[in-house]
Amino acid sequence: MDQTQLAVLALLAIVEDERRKHCRSLWTRQWIRQRDNGRGTIHMLHHELRLQDAESFRNFTRMDEDVFSKLLSIIGSDICCQDTNMRQSIKPLSTDSHFKTFPTGETFQSLGYAIRIAPNTLSKIIPETLQAILNNLGNKCIKIPNTANEWKQVAHSFNLLWQFPHCIGAVDGKKVTFQAPRAAGAYFRDYKGHNSIVLLAVVDAHYRFLYTNIGANGRVHDGAIFNQSKLSEALQGNNMNLLPPEKVECFNGPYLPYVFVADDAFALKPYMMKPDPERGLSKEQKVFNYRLSRAQRVVENAFGIMSNKFVVLLNPIRLSPNKVDTIIRTCYVLHNFILEQNPRWYVPGDIHNISMDSTMEGIP
Repeated sequence: MDQTQLAVLALLAIVEDERRKHCRSLWTRQWIRQRDNGRGTIHMLHHELRLQDAESFRNFTRMDEDVFSKLLSIIGSDICCQDTNMRQSIKPLSTDSHFKTFPTGETFQSLGYAIRIAPNTLSKIIPETLQAILNNLGNKCIKIPNTANEWKQVAHSFNLLWQFPHCIGAVDGKKVTFQAPRAAGAYFRDYKGHNSIVLLAVVDAHYRFLYTNIGANGRVHDGAIFNQSKLSEALQGNNMNLLPPEKVECFNGPYLPYVFVADDAFALKPYMMKPDPERGLSKEQKVFNYRLSRAQRVVENAFGIMSNKFVVLLNPIRLSPNKVDTIIRTCYVLHNFILEQNPRWYVPGDIHNISMDSTMEGIP
């Protein structure tokens, strides 16, 4: 046997060895196959909790069964896969696993054992499901008013619920921490030393998100993010169809503009109102600050309600910035969707009665 033949045989041996390394010993693990035999969290959710314990079902999925079914009917066609001769696809009811992992921040590995789906499969299913929610509900659930009548309705709600007239939205930012990649260095590092992404939002009197801006790194000031946003650009160009200044109802005073309310992080502008400086305030100024703070608190309440339901926002998310962005967007889209479908269950009943910490006794 000459050297050429020996070289060919050696090459064939190497190829065969590599083929065996990459050859699957199992197509699907035996314990995963038991998913369709009534074992695992998915079966418990749909055949026990859904039929026998509505409260536990809400606690698991963060929504009522009716709302869950409606959401599934909306995104079902986008998350369905085709069965093959090799194996059956994972059904849409199984893809609701994202309602456990993405609200709570549970890892794919631990979730895989609970619902009997391989972690590498979950890492594809969950992002696809979140993207399906954004594609179908994103533009429908997040809408900023663009007519004078719509702005009038927002202002009426603020005056009715929070006793602040001519308010067309509460503005604030929320930092969402995550585990940034090493290559990012200190790019996402905020003043607390955490890696974070900022969610800037405008909220109406009913805790619904009207406008969001997401993606700025945590070191950027909330006011600077707003100034660079498309909303600020539209407001400066008078392209938002805001209501003209009017007299406050039941008050014979000057004509006052319709404004957004914000904290000291934002600049004072014709369409942006913030509290007076705290030193040397008159009684009237204290009353004004109190009323403005009550109205501005709505956006902080909205962040709190959303984070309480989707607690993944309370802890550092161990994913890439793009995936963190998708998770945050899905959270506030589902927040608005559930709030529209069933606000009585979603919003704590005593939230309107929570008093602000204040030493200003006797202020109306």
